[in-house]
Formats: sequence, structure tokens, C-alpha cells
Amino acid sequence: MATKVIGPLGLGKMYSTFFEGCHDETRKIFETMTDKQNLPLFVHCTYGKDRTGFVVALTLSLLGISDEVIIAEYVQSHQNLLSLYPKMIRDMGRIGFGEEFAVVNPKAMRQMLTFLHKQYGTASDYLASIGFEYERQQIVIKNLCE
Repeated sequence: MATKVIGPLGLGKMYSTFFEGCHDETRKIFETMTDKQNLPLFVHCTYGKDRTGFVVALTLSLLGISDEVIIAEYVQSHQNLLSLYPKMIRDMGRIGFGEEFAVVNPKAMRQMLTFLHKQYGTASDYLASIGFEYERQQIVIKNLCE
């Protein structure tokens, strides 16, 4: 599946598929942020760049952070992952992905954010479209900015 379906998409388009394929998971993460008792929130995935990057980028965008800053923050994770790259490349190769899927690529994050803006307008509009209402979003913004 990786080599036939996801691999040809590339990293940026794979990130963009999260918008359509992860409604329930995304909504649950943002619901978690509405309760102050759940904060601070630790967001992670296997290597902390793909699914984590999606969630963090969406959160920062909701908070009004510019795409340029979001991309710069995403790229910062590159330094944190340098020692893991040989293992990441091996792991990705084992499941049929090329090296592109193991590295932090600012173009991929830009492509994902461009998709967000073209398809939905804003992070807020995207979240509303998956059932996370504007009123709930304001609670998240308040909780994260206090």
C-alpha cells in the first residue's frame, strides 16, 4: 500500500490527506484542549513530525500564527531528529517509503497549509467543518493563550 498509494502522493499531499481522513481524531484532540485540566498537552507520534506536525500546525494556525512561523517551527524539529535519521530511513524503507518520508521538509508543510487555505479558508473553518464549533474553538484559544 505504501509504495502504490501513499508513496506516489509525496509527503506534502500525504499531510493534506489528514484533513479528510482524520476528522474524528482531529476533533477529539481539539476537544481535549477545551478542558484546562488536560493542559499542558503533550502531542506526539512515532517521530514527532508528520501527525504531530499536522496537529501543531493546525493549532498554531487557529491561534493566528502566520504560515511562515509555522513552517519555521516545523523545520526546527529537524535539529531534534538528526540523530534518529538513519533509523527513520531504515524504518520507512521497511514499509516501502522512500527517504523523503523520513525527513522534515518545509515544502511539505507549505503544501499542507496551502491546501488548508484553498480548501477551507482557515483552520477555524476547517475545524467547524468537522464538527468542532466556533464557540468551542474560542475556548481552546483562551485556554492556550492564558
